[in-house]
Amino acid sequence: LFDPPREFLDRYELEKMPPVLLRESDADLHGQLGKVDGGGTITPEKTREVKAAYYAMIELIDVNVGRMLDALEETGQRENTIVIFMSDHGELLGDHGLVGKGARFYECLVRVPLIVSWPGHFAAGLVRDDLVELIDVAPALLEVAGVGSPEKMQGRSLVPILKGEEKAHRDFVRCEYY
Repeated sequence: LFDPPREFLDRYELEKMPPVLLRESDADLHGQLGKVDGGGTITPEKTREVKAAYYAMIELIDVNVGRMLDALEETGQRENTIVIFMSDHGELLGDHGLVGKGARFYECLVRVPLIVSWPGHFAAGLVRDDLVELIDVAPALLEVAGVGSPEKMQGRSLVPILKGEEKAHRDFVRCEYY
């Protein structure tokens, strides 16, 4: 499932991986939902290997994002570059007895990073707990480019949030299974 370079994987000791989050009710819920989400099951023993590999992959990404930021600094382009670091979903990594992403609303799947940086334009060091979506990124980029959002675009610009001027546009999300 995850295949990081050996030099990164070797940095993680399997016995030190955090335990999985598991409730007795998880098995019943999985039985009710069946295979609607495509997520697979995993044994608790295998989760340590999966977590170590996942953490190693994250470290590899961190190293390379750092290289990119260093290059922008060294070439004087950092102040003229919007850097967006995001993910479309998290991973279960054995939590609730599942692996992959599935179509569930567990915290580990939906609380994913969205880091936006543009020195001199967006608030530096601002940490928010707002509910935003990936569809909000495009309207933000269109706004800073001076284009404006098309009328029928679903997302709403993140710029006021990134400047620390207002709260997120959403108070809740809804998930349904058919």
